[in-house]
Amino acid sequence: MVGDLQTGYIVVPDDVEIRDELATRCKKTGRVPSEWVQKFHLAAISQSDTPVPEA
Repeated sequence: MVGDLQTGYIVVPDDVEIRDELATRCKKTGRVPSEWVQKFHLAAISQSDTPVPEA
């Protein structure tokens, strides 16, 4: 988990239980879960994308 204390923004691995918990917490505090809980994917890096250091 990575977070920012000032904004409350956190990044966690995608998991149904975590998403449900975050949605429940949003509802308890009067927030709309879809405005606060977002799912995204990071692009995979292939071997050909990795720079090769010069000798």
